[in-house]
Amino acid sequence: MKSLMIVEDEKMIRQGIVTMAKRAPVTIDEIIECRNGEEALEVLRSRPVEVMFTDIRMPKMDGITLIRQLGSLEEPPKTIVVSGYDDFSYAVEALRSGVQDYLLKPVEREKVYEILKKLDDELQREQQEKQQEKQSGRSISRQQLRYLIVNRNIPERELEELEGQSAMQGHFRICCCCMEHPLEAEGVMQLCEIGDQSVFFVREELLQEFLETQLGGCCVGVSGSFGGIREIRAAYEAALSARIHAFMTGQAVVCADRMPGVSAAEAVPEQFAEQFVLLFGTDKADNAMKQLEHYYFLARHGNINEAELMRATAMILEQIPVSYKNVLEANQAEYMRLRAPLAYNDAESFLKEFRVWFLRTKEMIDAEFGDYRNKEKINMAVAYIRENFDKELNMAVVSNHISMNYSLFSLSFKQYTGMNFVNYLKMIRINEAKRLLEETDEKVIEISQKVGYENEKHFMKTFKNVCGVSPSEYRKNMQMRKPPR
Repeated sequence: MKSLMIVEDEKMIRQGIVTMAKRAPVTIDEIIECRNGEEALEVLRSRPVEVMFTDIRMPKMDGITLIRQLGSLEEPPKTIVVSGYDDFSYAVEALRSGVQDYLLKPVEREKVYEILKKLDDELQREQQEKQQEKQSGRSISRQQLRYLIVNRNIPERELEELEGQSAMQGHFRICCCCMEHPLEAEGVMQLCEIGDQSVFFVREELLQEFLETQLGGCCVGVSGSFGGIREIRAAYEAALSARIHAFMTGQAVVCADRMPGVSAAEAVPEQFAEQFVLLFGTDKADNAMKQLEHYYFLARHGNINEAELMRATAMILEQIPVSYKNVLEANQAEYMRLRAPLAYNDAESFLKEFRVWFLRTKEMIDAEFGDYRNKEKINMAVAYIRENFDKELNMAVVSNHISMNYSLFSLSFKQYTGMNFVNYLKMIRINEAKRLLEETDEKVIEISQKVGYENEKHFMKTFKNVCGVSPSEYRKNMQMRKPPR
């Protein structure tokens, strides 16, 4: 490995990773240290770096911002994020942005060794591929092909330059499948880890033999035939759609030009992903899981939109660690595998592992937020609301006060009080306002402030909506009911 960059604002942690890297079973010619994203980006713009470890939380420019800037570089480094437990959801976002892996603090030496060895092997393989391409005089390089596939809007000038550099001859197909190890085949170019899977660029006349001898047993999506650089992106998208269909149905090979139409397929309900995440930590979690499996059953038989179901699944996998991160520490590694469904051969394999993870995680949630403990925490929340209803309160403030997950708090609060948080708080405030109107001579504006409404007009509107009369009318009615002294 020629160069490794460590981006970390905490000096002790940065130097600790440097020491581990120096002792790793990998030869590293140069190790560069940076204190924040700004320093790192300045170096990266001036020279190529092969591998970068970056923290997420840093001053001036954090790790997520730095990762987003890598797309503007001609030769971006292979990147590993270093995150604390509280930043796990950010690590997930980084992985969706193309980061290779993550390290959880405190950083473990063996994990650093494992990642460096893996990346060094990748770098050596890529170097060999470049040499082979140079010697064979291939019409298009892996780097150019990856660029054409990944980027949707390439300027016309760049397309013309690529056409001039890479005179493609003949017709090709693009194949997508979950192939983890590299394949060597004449007339085939493999690009690993695009969209969590392998992408193959195959000469038309060699396609059938390649599918039979190299990809047997895989659920493969195949594009239509094409013969020019400008058609590569569209061919990849067609192959990806075919791959999703193969994934959903379990078919061995699906060709894009022979796929059934999706006009008759039902849509996935818009709020399904959000509802799944909300129910994940409740006693209705099993119902949510059964509904997800039912949608996959419908997709297998062509009765539900496959692309929408994949998007809903991605949203679920993205939001669960955000909402329940305090109970996912023990099985993060399992979650990181699940975050990429297309890295599984088919939906059946994915759902099988997802259900195992789901049940294990649900047990952890039940252990932490058991029924008795939920009631105990909601009682604490109710007491806190009754003591502080005159202050600025919202669900986030109260759930943080009792150290309870926001989504779980919302559902548990309604389950144990019979109403949602907003209506409960409103009830407490209006009841206190009614008492003050009956028992004191304080002005309406003073009462509105005492029950937590800074805006008198808002208070009066809310009071009338609840009681049917204005505060002044309510006071008058109550005074008329009092017996004469």
